[in-house]
Amino acid sequence: MRSHTKIYQWLLDNRAFEGLVGHIIAAISIPSVLVAAYAYFSGIYPADYKKVCIEKRGELLRDRDAHFSLLHVRNRLGDPGTGEPLWENNLPMEEEKGTSEMCASVRYVRRGGFQFKVYIKFDSINYDPNIVDKVEERLKEKVRNIAPDYPCLPGRPLEPKTPRPESSECVTYDLYTATIWILLREFPYVQDRHYWNNWWSSPFANP
Repeated sequence: MRSHTKIYQWLLDNRAFEGLVGHIIAAISIPSVLVAAYAYFSGIYPADYKKVCIEKRGELLRDRDAHFSLLHVRNRLGDPGTGEPLWENNLPMEEEKGTSEMCASVRYVRRGGFQFKVYIKFDSINYDPNIVDKVEERLKEKVRNIAPDYPCLPGRPLEPKTPRPESSECVTYDLYTATIWILLREFPYVQDRHYWNNWWSSPFANP
């Protein structure tokens, strides 16, 4: 990896990528550098997969315009390590055949874990700056209807000294994305700035 980096830097310093010859060199050298980098970081941050599921209950069993997704917030607690990929993405959750569960598989750092949170988007509710009050009232109504079926307390704090969320923070809404967010009782929870996320600890995590 280091030899590839030195060669690439030398080529940059000597303007080797300029002109026709430079394009040819770039086409040959850059892919090899990328392959070396991928192999390097794969060794430092080997990945694994964890299936996360949420059971549809109450109103969500009947609501046909509800679409479940999982936000993979970040690997590990706190900020990512130097050079570590963020891997933050939104994963659609699919219904497990023969069950009422919606699931998604999360790719995460094998020696750590990941923060995540489940959210729901409804076809019938979209953010509209012209009718903000109406959109917000519809989201609040969804929260009132859904929250009784998804209590997150007492839950499991990741660490004993972690403060507990309020019961009103188990099911929340985001006005500008017109989504409902659910903190799952089945997983430990962590506080990330002003938000609460769920957490999965890898069985291979460093002690």
